[in-house]
Amino acid sequence: MAISKHFLFFGVLAILFCGLGILSEKATERFALMRIQCQLPGDPALDCSHMPIEQEEEITRVLSQPFHYLSRGGQCFAFVSDDGKYVIKFFRQRSSKYKGEKKKAMYQMYFESAALAYRELREESSLIWVHLSRTPTQPRVLKIYDKLHIAHNVYLENTIFVLQKKGILPVDYFSALVKNHALEQAKQGLIDMASLIAQRCNKGIDDIDAALHKNMGFFDGQPMFIDIGNFRKASQQKNQIHSEDATKPINEFYLWMEKTHPELLAALVGEPASI
Repeated sequence: MAISKHFLFFGVLAILFCGLGILSEKATERFALMRIQCQLPGDPALDCSHMPIEQEEEITRVLSQPFHYLSRGGQCFAFVSDDGKYVIKFFRQRSSKYKGEKKKAMYQMYFESAALAYRELREESSLIWVHLSRTPTQPRVLKIYDKLHIAHNVYLENTIFVLQKKGILPVDYFSALVKNHALEQAKQGLIDMASLIAQRCNKGIDDIDAALHKNMGFFDGQPMFIDIGNFRKASQQKNQIHSEDATKPINEFYLWMEKTHPELLAALVGEPASI
């Protein structure tokens, strides 16, 4: 009888610990230091460490403040800076969604896209730094706070991350302008979005997921590419990207707005139309 009570006690205890573990993972959205830390390989193709002194000073200034948990995406944990102006996206190192060769291929495509964005679309993507490969840079430690407001020190040389200015999604940006009766500025924002896409196309770079409502944004009134994981150099057969490649994302954005925010679209362009 005593043995049965002991088994019951330890069984209940195990269930409680298991339940606490599940609740903890939900509360933290499964963030843990071990899920962003790794031993980076040295890959010259992904080396983005060469930069002017002015950029190094900007990086030091931005990383001198703590960052706070923002969200978890399909590939990254995102943290926002104390001043609200920057986002650092740590690439998740453990994912059950992708395994084996499929996982490696997905990671490699993202890394190559991020390196391409840093080298050729840095201003257009408001990028501060992209760290994808082991480099001889000075060790940096960043203080972050997780979703439970617990502080952690992150040794950045052991992580893969993107440091970027924090953009406002187009719908939020346009809604605020229309609410404040800044209609002309909002209309100019649409024109600037189209111009930014044209700049990307003129550089011979495709975006295989040009969903503007979630992959573009605005920082200080200027458009930017928020998602840098889907850029590809145009194939040799496609020496130049045609004009329809630049206008298609804007037209699709209008269609999306017509379905989800028809009143906002009407305020911006009158009647739904394409550029």
